[in-house]
This record gives sequence, structure tokens and C-alpha cells, in this order.
Amino acid sequence: MEIDVSKLTTSPQTQVERLYVTVFSTDSIQKIAFKGFAKSVTCLDHKGPFDVLPRHENFVSKLSKSVKIVRENGEIANFEVAEGVIEVANNIVRIFLNEVKEAPVKKPLANKAS
Repeated sequence: MEIDVSKLTTSPQTQVERLYVTVFSTDSIQKIAFKGFAKSVTCLDHKGPFDVLPRHENFVSKLSKSVKIVRENGEIANFEVAEGVIEVANNIVRIFLNEVKEAPVKKPLANKAS
């Protein structure tokens, strides 16, 4: 029996429009600074700033300076980064930070009615 692989799909059957993000402290893997669903993650590596959005390619990168997580409700969680690593795989983002310093959460901008 032969299988025609040209007709097999390589994309998932369901489209995921959010990320599941966890921020760990490397001094204690049990210490979780952030866990939850997000619209996007913005980071900085040696090449410059980059965004992670749903369905992003899988990768690992070393981080520097800051991490910004936009939650589903629009709130923003900011973390200062001395050193860290980000791992992205199948809409799951794991961030490991050497020192976790969270900046205050920013509320989403309110829609102004005309």
C-alpha cells in the first residue's frame, strides 16, 4: 500500500490565536513570575527587538534588557532582564530569567468614544 504524502497537511487543523507564557526565575525553578495566556511577547536579543505572536516558528534565543507580555485583556507585564533565555514551541513560550524584576502592570488604553 502506497501513501501519497503530497496530499498530507503540514499545518494544524485548529488555529490557535494566543500564546501560553510562563516566566521562570533561574534561582528557583519553582518560582514562577508569570503564567497565563497572552496575545504577544516582545523581547530583545543580540540582533535587536523581536515579537513572538501565535503560530511563531519554534526557536530558542538569549535575552537582554526587557520582556514585555501583552495579556489577552490588553494589560502589559514588563520584566527587566539582566540575562535570560526564551524558548518558543507550538504557541508555548517559556522564559527563564536570571533575576526577575517585574515592572508595574500597565492597564490597556480605554477606547475613547467620539
